[in-house]
Amino acid sequence: MVDQDGAWNGVAIDGKDIVLLAPTDEAVRKLAGDWPGAVLANLAAPGVMKALVTLRAMHAPTRIFGFIANGAADRVLPLGAIEPAALPLAPDAIVAALGRHAPAKARVVTVGADVDALLSLRQALARQGTSVSLAWDGKQATDLLDMVHPHAVVADLGAPHDACAVLARLAVSTPIPAVVLIEGAADAGAALAMALNNPDVAAKIVSRAQVLSMLGGTGGGPAKGPAPRPAASGPRRAFSA
Repeated sequence: MVDQDGAWNGVAIDGKDIVLLAPTDEAVRKLAGDWPGAVLANLAAPGVMKALVTLRAMHAPTRIFGFIANGAADRVLPLGAIEPAALPLAPDAIVAALGRHAPAKARVVTVGADVDALLSLRQALARQGTSVSLAWDGKQATDLLDMVHPHAVVADLGAPHDACAVLARLAVSTPIPAVVLIEGAADAGAALAMALNNPDVAAKIVSRAQVLSMLGGTGGGPAKGPAPRPAASGPRRAFSA
């Protein structure tokens, strides 16, 4: 679990060891050689994207699942599988990341304002037989989501409010597509937290205990196709460190 200290005090879940890590490079590096089956990450916590980029740079095989929560409030918006992408954008690295989650000849929607980088990514994906639809802002992206029903979405956190709109829309999708998040020059956590105030996601808000059961029970093997809606499981025990 990658989130701010104290956010998960008193949350318990049976049958699995849960380690709470601060969203820092140093904390993530301590996992080297002892990778967990899954990492659950609060995308609204400051420093989380940088920590996730470090995790992947260390070639960790761990699956990453995202959620959005704001401070100590017990309001959490579950998402699905997340892949972090570093700057400068490396199209081949994103192709490889999408290969963990999407089938051959997948449908992908991208959103961001970096025209050159996203056009290069589209070319790289097209060589793999992937169908790519490009959007330049959140409104175009949400319209495309309804038309394309993508297996995966690539969102640039350099435009955090657009990314927030896209994540809110994905949270109410069935199934929830996998998401590649391209890190921005500035931390996007505060902007992503605004998704909790979107009235469209009100029915999807759950407690911390519920999101731990939902995402914490997801299997650790590589996925193909859109990430399935997380399935609820029984309460489990948590350990914090």
